[in-house]
Amino acid sequence: MIIRTTSSKTLVITTKIGTNTVRKILVDNGSSVDIIYYNAYSRMDLGDMKIDTAKETPLYEFTGNEVKLVGVIDLPVLFGSPPCQIWRVVKFHVIITLSSYNATIGRTITNPLRAITSISHLNMKFPTEFGVGEVSGDQRAS
Repeated sequence: MIIRTTSSKTLVITTKIGTNTVRKILVDNGSSVDIIYYNAYSRMDLGDMKIDTAKETPLYEFTGNEVKLVGVIDLPVLFGSPPCQIWRVVKFHVIITLSSYNATIGRTITNPLRAITSISHLNMKFPTEFGVGEVSGDQRAS
């Protein structure tokens, strides 16, 4: 699998992963995996949740360099705010590499959410049973 690098225009959000408020989450519609970087993972309070050791294909950066994969963990992620919000369990690949982000959410979650992202508006919208949910980007973080 390939981890993409991004251009200067990005959608960066803040949301809850588990019980933790996580800032600097990159929404990348081109990414084929959802990633949480080990530095962020190690600071999170996840109780008894454990990483499953990975026996999958290796991950590669856009440049072709292999990335150290620690494992995989399923974590609940909150999208939106009341009443138009959705919790989804996301399968995160925990990797060790330098990044200015704490996590990357790719098309494996945005597609099932039926989310529409707008980089120019720094916004992501998606349907919920109570109306249209919305996650706004953080311009300073992007």
